[in-house]
Amino acid sequence: MNEKLGQLIVARREELGLQQQVLANKAGITPGYLCDIEHGRRIPSDDVLGRLADGLWLTLPDGIYYAAGRLPPRQRNKVRRLR
Repeated sequence: MNEKLGQLIVARREELGLQQQVLANKAGITPGYLCDIEHGRRIPSDDVLGRLADGLWLTLPDGIYYAAGRLPPRQRNKVRRLR
């Protein structure tokens, strides 16, 4: 599905020294769901992406949306206004 997103999450999680269980708890998801995201088997909702970005201390969470192949919410709102 989306390996780029999973790679980004794993790299940042390991950079911070976080175990899957810890990040999953911070994001309010199960470790199994996080594992599926990291291996590209599941694509999380925007809400979960935002919580993962917070848990990974990403100051510019837009990158996580782009890695998931989506526009960040505020960009989507701009596009909607242009239509």
